[in-house]
Amino acid sequence: MLSKVVNSTPSASGIQPNGFVKAAILAASDELVKATKEIEKFMFEKPGEKAAYDDCKKLFEDAMEELKSSISHADRLETKKNDVRSKFHNLRTWLSAVISYQETCVDGFAEGELEKKMRKAL
Repeated sequence: MLSKVVNSTPSASGIQPNGFVKAAILAASDELVKATKEIEKFMFEKPGEKAAYDDCKKLFEDAMEELKSSISHADRLETKKNDVRSKFHNLRTWLSAVISYQETCVDGFAEGELEKKMRKAL
């Protein structure tokens, strides 16, 4: 994903550290939106599958909130190296939570074809 961000960021060589951070977070947000749209096409026929999907929708909402918080935090980063380092911990925590939500979503499905499709979509 980082190469995608660098290649899609105009004049990446002149961008400030907070710009790279923000671009990466926006790319993650875009991927989450794409995954959500893909998963909406799946058929959830069994009650357990439907419940797991409902849990995923809530987790995706939480993930988007974490990403929005991360973007807001990235906007407030100063370009000084020390500021980026000191605030990076919070950003990493929020982004780790997003990954955790993804894994929790997939773990809600029983092993099988649907679980594989969910993992691939995410």
